[in-house]
This record gives sequence, C-alpha cells and structure tokens, in this order.
Amino acid sequence: WDIDKGVAKDVGRRHSSWINDIAIDESERILACASADKRVSLWEVGTNDTLNCIRTLLQHRDWVMKVIFTKEDSNILLSVSKDATVCIWNVKEQQLLKVMDDGHEAPILSICQSNINRQGIRHLITSSEDKTCMFWNLKNQAVARQGRRKKHSVGHTGPIYDVACSPDGAYFATACEDTSVRIWNAITCVCLKKL
Repeated sequence: WDIDKGVAKDVGRRHSSWINDIAIDESERILACASADKRVSLWEVGTNDTLNCIRTLLQHRDWVMKVIFTKEDSNILLSVSKDATVCIWNVKEQQLLKVMDDGHEAPILSICQSNINRQGIRHLITSSEDKTCMFWNLKNQAVARQGRRKKHSVGHTGPIYDVACSPDGAYFATACEDTSVRIWNAITCVCLKKL
C-alpha cells in the first residue's frame, strides 16, 4: 500500500481461501502468508514495490493459522496449523526442516517467540483449541519439558486464540474464547492475573 495516497501499489494473488496471517522478515523484503487453503506462500517485494510469489510451501493438512520469522535467524520461518503441528521452514532454501507434532491434541491457533528470559532460555509458545499453551525448544526442535512433564499452561476453559510474550521473556499473555485474558509466569507457567 501507498500509505499517503491510500492506494494499493501491487496485489498478490496466490491463495484460494482466507489469508489468516502475514509476517515480514528482518530485511522487509520477504513476506510470508498463512492461509485457510493449507498453504504458506513466500513473496519477495521488488525494488519497484511489486510482489513476486517465490514459493508456495505445502505440508500442513489443515488451515495455516499463523506464521512468524524467528528472532535468531530471519531465514527460519515457523507456521502453525489446525492440523496441530508446528512446521520449521528454511526460507532461503525454501524447504521444510522439521514438523513438530508431539505437543497439542487439538488445532494450534497462534505462536510467539519469547525474548531470552532470566534463565537464558528463549521459547516458542503455541496456543490451542485444547485450552493450553505449549512451550517448545527451537534448538532441540521438540516440546520443552519441566522434569518429565511437557511444559504447558493449564487454566483456560476454552480455545486460546492468541499468545504474546513480554519483552523481558518473564511473562506471557493469552486471549481466550472464555472471555478472559491471562498473564502467566513464563518459567513456572503459573497464572498471575486473570482479566
């Protein structure tokens, strides 16, 4: 969009259904779109502000709900889907690196990446229709654990539609169909405040 004139500079059409989310990489030249057509599309913004679809990523078996570029490496893209999986993609190579599917038992609706917390850890946090948020270790490409148990939050009574992390990595917030927003301790997964 040309913000001053309020007109579209270019229109990219690739998907056959809703686009649920969009993410922009650090260079501000690569866009990723998550769609209800089960696909992730990668777009390059040209020097004359044109959009060129460079690849469609196919792996998910249901709606793709959200995409994010990782904070460590904007070449790594994460996508979450109603198929209850988290996919890790290499954008430069345009290939799938890993499918993480051992966390949630229901559709995943959102994902965020925390900043490094006091313990020196940076987690991925996903929210789901199973009423929980699950923690993931991106380095190990697996669910994070507290002892033998999977690290997750429990307390909401409905699907959790969104999750966000505090800048210091100490807290995360959730927005739920049960009409509440909750603030959680990111280390202990204890709910600190219900709004």
